[in-house]
Amino acid sequence: MSTKVGIQIALKALGEFGYSGVVLPHNKKRAGLDLFLKDLLSDDHILKRVSTELIRQSLVQIDAREEGLRLTISPAGAMRLISVNASEISIPVMKPWDNKWRLVTFDIPASKSTERQYFYKRLKKLGFVMTQKGMWFHPYDCSDTIRQVADYCGLSRYISIFLVSSLDPSARKILSSKYGTDLGIF
Repeated sequence: MSTKVGIQIALKALGEFGYSGVVLPHNKKRAGLDLFLKDLLSDDHILKRVSTELIRQSLVQIDAREEGLRLTISPAGAMRLISVNASEISIPVMKPWDNKWRLVTFDIPASKSTERQYFYKRLKKLGFVMTQKGMWFHPYDCSDTIRQVADYCGLSRYISIFLVSSLDPSARKILSSKYGTDLGIF
């Protein structure tokens, strides 16, 4: 397991406690964090690296309390966790297919080129196919997923989603090369 994956596991576990965090019966910060991570990470070497990086990158906050240490996710840790969750979003497959296509279009300003690039990459990773510039198709219901990604990027106002029941021959040809055998329609 890499340190990056270990950090993701730790942040997800800590994120489940919300902003209230978790109280650990310990009085030393590093040892308390290690105690929390011990159940999550079995390899001591990885545990030490993850613990060091969580502190170094300010992804967690550790406060001394009467009852022990209070371990919470920091704002930077929350942003990292949101980023991890956004990258793990997927589109559920509908069986049987409803014979409708989902079309996602967007007109994102040049001032948001970084966000546009991220959104574009997510569309590709989610299995969308571009038939023409700025026209991305997917066979399954993806509205919620696309809204989540768009919200994460701050691009919701620039994105439109359509439900399409028929396609022109050129679009059908492009989509059949990607989805034809999976859907049994082409």
